Amino acid sequence: MSLAEDMLIKELLELHVQPGASVLDCGCGTGLARKLLYDVDYQYVGIDISRGMLDVAERNFPGESFVLGDISDLSQFYDESFDCLVSLNGALSHVVDYKNAIRGFYRVLGRGGVLIVMLYSRYSISRILRMSFMRGSGIYKIRNSRGADGAFAVFWSVPSVMREFGAFKDVGVSGLNLIAGYIGEKKSDDYVEFMKMERRLPVFIQRFSHALVG
Repeated sequence: MSLAEDMLIKELLELHVQPGASVLDCGCGTGLARKLLYDVDYQYVGIDISRGMLDVAERNFPGESFVLGDISDLSQFYDESFDCLVSLNGALSHVVDYKNAIRGFYRVLGRGGVLIVMLYSRYSISRILRMSFMRGSGIYKIRNSRGADGAFAVFWSVPSVMREFGAFKDVGVSGLNLIAGYIGEKKSDDYVEFMKMERRLPVFIQRFSHALVG
């Protein structure tokens, strides 16, 4: 399932990251965005709060630029210094001061640039079934994580994405993984095709997906 989601995110990144572009990966973890676009020649910088994650990223992608830091404080970067900003796998959902992070995104993104952000959905079907959608924040158990306790997260709705990112031009929101996780064990390619079908559904329905992509 995770591989299938990555394949769809890869297609989205390929639409917007052009060769030679400067890209800031906010909450880069072990460098997923760089991995997904490994064949594209662009200027990459990854920032993450976890030294352990960055150690793995630096081993996986020697020669790339990785910065230890909190994405709610991008003061070390110049205004309008990146062509594209990405924040994958719900990284922004784990930032308490997300409003300051979004202001930083706006400041460092160049005119005509593109921001791609993946957020945990407040109204995902799994949260509705557990009745946890009534809370806008709480503990989130990260898929494939070995930790048992989970981590604090903020959960987003389509209206909250539109509101908080309102300073950006042409804000759009789509869902990722609506019910694919409930159709039984499949190959990655099968999951991809199913989730592509889901992404053609009206946004009103997509808002119940596992993740929101803006």
